[in-house]
Amino acid sequence: MKKRVLYVLTLLCMWILVSGFTMEDEGREKYYVGNMQCLRPYVVILDEINNEYGTDFAIPNEALSPGVTVDEQSLIAYYTNIDITDFKKFIVENYVKNNVKESVSEGIGIAPVTFNGRQYAYFSNGNALYIDIVMYTVNSVDYYSKVSNYGDSIKSYPAYLAREGGFSYAFANGYRNVNCAFSCYLYTAPNLMAAVTPRTIGVNFTAGGGNVYPSI
Repeated sequence: MKKRVLYVLTLLCMWILVSGFTMEDEGREKYYVGNMQCLRPYVVILDEINNEYGTDFAIPNEALSPGVTVDEQSLIAYYTNIDITDFKKFIVENYVKNNVKESVSEGIGIAPVTFNGRQYAYFSNGNALYIDIVMYTVNSVDYYSKVSNYGDSIKSYPAYLAREGGFSYAFANGYRNVNCAFSCYLYTAPNLMAAVTPRTIGVNFTAGGGNVYPSI
């Protein structure tokens, strides 16, 4: 009798252990093993954000995206320097708001649906200049409301770095287009400028028109 009870208790403990691991690994965190296990709490929060906002954010991981080389140490250093208690707020404020359309109340009644976005001007080597914009839609046509920010996206060198305070723009065609002028420095490497004289690069964007590929 004692042996039978012990056997049943052993099976019960094994079931609890297996169930526990299964529950823990239901989300994407199961892909973060080895050194990247420390990022699992962040991944769990990202899953919560994705479920709440309909996004699909993920911390880069070679198991999730085969063929992509991941610098694990850099990722670990970056994310573990963000307080886990503030991580959701950080992601929502910096990334979700640029990907989710939101209805904005204005005075009496409801204003047209406005949404944040980012448009890139890509160069042949994959580098880009970009603008962060606010747009709204009327009768299925997109219009600009404002340009809120600008910058650069650099993947390799040589590359153009957008100069701080060196950006101007003007709306055209009834706020359907925006003509931008980026003042940029050319860098041949992260620590080497090709020239101290900035170059102005003009880029024209269309509301709802996506990214562009200027020739310079």
